[in-house]
Amino acid sequence: MSYAITSLHILFPLLNLALLIYGIKTQRNKWVIAALWLSFIAITLHYQTARGEILGSYFDYKESFLYSASLLVMLIGMIYLLWGFVRESHLRWARPVSSLVIAATTTGVVLLMVNLWVNARFIENRLPGSPVLQIGSFQKLDYCQYQYLFYVIDNDGKLNYLCPNYYGLFPSVGTLQTTPDYVLRLMPADVQQRLQAAKS
Repeated sequence: MSYAITSLHILFPLLNLALLIYGIKTQRNKWVIAALWLSFIAITLHYQTARGEILGSYFDYKESFLYSASLLVMLIGMIYLLWGFVRESHLRWARPVSSLVIAATTTGVVLLMVNLWVNARFIENRLPGSPVLQIGSFQKLDYCQYQYLFYVIDNDGKLNYLCPNYYGLFPSVGTLQTTPDYVLRLMPADVQQRLQAAKS
């Protein structure tokens, strides 16, 4: 990833937070709207840099923190604007519709952030120098009903897996006591040697 893109990912959440705080303190909605739109742009750029994948090798602790910060700024800005609209509006449907939109958006943001941080913890605890593998399974597995799983070797030399959407909305993480041969063959040669030495 280029230095310019990395700088943008760090700069956007800070700028958005400053605009949001300034807009709320001065009660100027135009600054809150600016923070909202810039957060949306930041989230979109970040997602495109991750090649459209939340789970995988991209969202480590740092990237998850930056993405989560943009999500929270966008959520807080949207809630602030909607409640301001409800206070000023005399429409009977304004409060229930706004409440429904806020509840749905908050639920979506929380689910997304849980996925981000489960994935971040999964990939950050891997053995240095070992890759994050995504492997398709053509047979039903006992520990995951999903066809494509992520595998990493942790610092103890054990194989950890991440099963996307195991609970329908959240990923699950677990450890296998033995490393299947088809996973071992996809590891770099030095990692294979370390794993085989640990077994013997």
